[in-house]
Amino acid sequence: MCTNGACVAPACNDGVKNGGETDRDCGGFTSCPRCGTGLGCGIPGDCSSGVCGVTNACAAPACNDGVKNGTETAMDCGGTCPSTCGLGQACLVSSDCTSRFCGSLTCATAKGCNQLLSSGGAPDSGVYSIDPDGAGGNGPFDVWCDMSLHHGGWALFGKLGESTPSTAKGAFDADRTVASLTVGAVPSSTEFSTWNLSRFDGLGSAWTIRTATDAANDQSHFQYTFYRPAAAATVLPSTAGSNWVASPTMPANLLYLVMSSTSGLANTTWLTPTYQPAVGWEVVGVSIATLGYRRGDFGGGQCLDAAGQTQLCHAPSGAIQNQSGLTGTFTSAFGDADGVAHAHGRKGTYWIKDANAGGTP
Repeated sequence: MCTNGACVAPACNDGVKNGGETDRDCGGFTSCPRCGTGLGCGIPGDCSSGVCGVTNACAAPACNDGVKNGTETAMDCGGTCPSTCGLGQACLVSSDCTSRFCGSLTCATAKGCNQLLSSGGAPDSGVYSIDPDGAGGNGPFDVWCDMSLHHGGWALFGKLGESTPSTAKGAFDADRTVASLTVGAVPSSTEFSTWNLSRFDGLGSAWTIRTATDAANDQSHFQYTFYRPAAAATVLPSTAGSNWVASPTMPANLLYLVMSSTSGLANTTWLTPTYQPAVGWEVVGVSIATLGYRRGDFGGGQCLDAAGQTQLCHAPSGAIQNQSGLTGTFTSAFGDADGVAHAHGRKGTYWIKDANAGGTP
């Protein structure tokens, strides 16, 4: 190139294809920028897309070209590509990932449904894989996530059908017919399904449990009880799941809140249940059940084991315990404060959230 009567060295901004450039002011073994789509190239490194086509022209970024280019966060995935990225691959947002969770710019498995929801990658209810204790611990497993009710982020960990016999009982300390726990929230009539709550011990004391009773077995009215560890208390989910009411010290470490789907909140602040040896947990005027059923006699048998440990089950029909001193049992319910007649054999579902719910759930 001649400038002012003198030849000058090739440059990357002289408007001429010269030097080692493969097209004007780009490409080649030079310090020039890479070439854009359609410009000349000799090798992939000449092109901003990293792809030099068979006609020696730079190709546009594509989601199947074997190169990380365009909006992709890893090779041929993420960004605007239809394919999402696998575990360990780079991401910017959770929707870049097949796991629906991006942590520290890397696709990972979320610890629970609430982390999935809050990350923005999983706004809809459905089946997701979670890993409460993180990589290197127990393996991930699939759960059904409720992403809408009570601010969302709840993992289904138990179901009890209305026709489950009283002989089927047990604490939340075993995996039972867990395949059904990834098929929506409505229990079949004889269902008895649980995750072992020790699976969630990686959450430490940062959890909230929601129990839901289908009061008429037709999904028209639900009664809810919520539990979470009190401030500074150390309560693992497995501790609650295998020894929920047997110890008089347990209630002091937990807070509760109750709610009806038709009458609203029965209490608006988290409260500490009291413990009475004759009846277990009790709040004046509002008896509460825990993870399973409880009985007024608290003397073992039926839905309790010999030590008085509450268990998930349906007791035989009889008087319902709404107030202290009455016998009978009812799951996940709170007294008769909502005006709904209690009865045996009601469907129940049980949920855990990977967060201490503040305010109202």
